[in-house]
Amino acid sequence: MFEPESVEARQISLAEALRTLRRASGLSGERLADRTGISQSKISKIETGKLRPSITDVEQIVHALGVDRGYAHELLTLAQLGTVQYESDRDKSKLGWGKVQDQLAAIERSAAEIRFLLPTMITGLLQTPEYASVAVNHPVGRQTPEAVQREIVARKLARQRILYDTGKRFRFLFAEAALRWRLLPAPAMAIQLDKVVSFAALSSVSVQVIPLSVTMADAPLEVFVAYDDRLVRIETSTCVLALRDPWDIAFYRAQFDHFSSSALGGEEAREFISGIADEFRMADG
Repeated sequence: MFEPESVEARQISLAEALRTLRRASGLSGERLADRTGISQSKISKIETGKLRPSITDVEQIVHALGVDRGYAHELLTLAQLGTVQYESDRDKSKLGWGKVQDQLAAIERSAAEIRFLLPTMITGLLQTPEYASVAVNHPVGRQTPEAVQREIVARKLARQRILYDTGKRFRFLFAEAALRWRLLPAPAMAIQLDKVVSFAALSSVSVQVIPLSVTMADAPLEVFVAYDDRLVRIETSTCVLALRDPWDIAFYRAQFDHFSSSALGGEEAREFISGIADEFRMADG
């Protein structure tokens, strides 16, 4: 555990390092804000030591500045400061839910391979507007105002353009239950699954499904997204955890590979999902 004086000194060192790196790159605070999805005012506060950046903030900044891997690791270690990083829904609400979507888009732009383990529902990059509208509203604990819902849905749909980037690889691994969970009436669920199948045909996208008929000795306990070998984000009902420790990242990547080895893929997965969509269509008939 760091002593308070040590933590404060390290925070000042981190702020100075980030400010020096940005100036050396020739980027203005405004340009860096555009590249990272972090507001210019927040970058200014980080560089002056008025605001302690999250690990994700630092990761986005060093990536945008092209900092070499070794030095980037040193700065990320400073950012950790011996604490567990998490973003609560309250934190995200203060930031602005639209801004949260912009930050996710920036993280997605910076990664070459993104892995999604989806045991419960369909993720935003694959959602229809109708599914997204329901997904952003939480009947228990938090009611999302209608205007905010519309903003989040619009930003989610805008993020989907990145799936057409052939320089990236997106791997979506579903449990069958996630595809069958009726967030919408049956006809709308069929349309949602059709959209998943259409995205699965893109060269940059891989979709797999673990059928309920498969016997496995383990089960995924949470939704997580792994960005290359540098970041894992875990979603819970009230917060998001951002993990940067190499051991944690290796664990979740290995867990993804473990479940992926028992999943359907390629044309077989697309036919499986289309079959579920047809069941939804017949249920409406």
